[in-house]
Amino acid sequence: MKSFLLCSIFFTVTACAHTTTFTNAKAISHGSDQPNSLCEKFNLTNNEALEFFKKSKEIDGIAIHNEYDYLPCYVKGTISLSHDKTTKTCEFTIRAGGTAELACSNEEAKFYACKKCDDLLRDKD
Repeated sequence: MKSFLLCSIFFTVTACAHTTTFTNAKAISHGSDQPNSLCEKFNLTNNEALEFFKKSKEIDGIAIHNEYDYLPCYVKGTISLSHDKTTKTCEFTIRAGGTAELACSNEEAKFYACKKCDDLLRDKD
């Protein structure tokens, strides 16, 4: 009986787990919050922006403030987000420090961070 109960709980939790899929990233612009040449080379391709979100995890505002570096360099664009059989287009800002903000219409912005994205975020000469 105990095994049956544990299996039932496992399947209920995994069946109800929601997955988010990112597709169709389009990097539109890049720049800096501060006027300087530090950010001139920071840019992402559409595929790199998509890969960032695929490798990242959603975090809260406290974690983004306490655990990640804020860098003024950014790339802005749009990305499609599929969740629970619905797809919407959202706007993103990815920062050189490995963080991002995702804003979907009529929803509170979400924060993402990627600790395994150094290869995507480094300068490309």
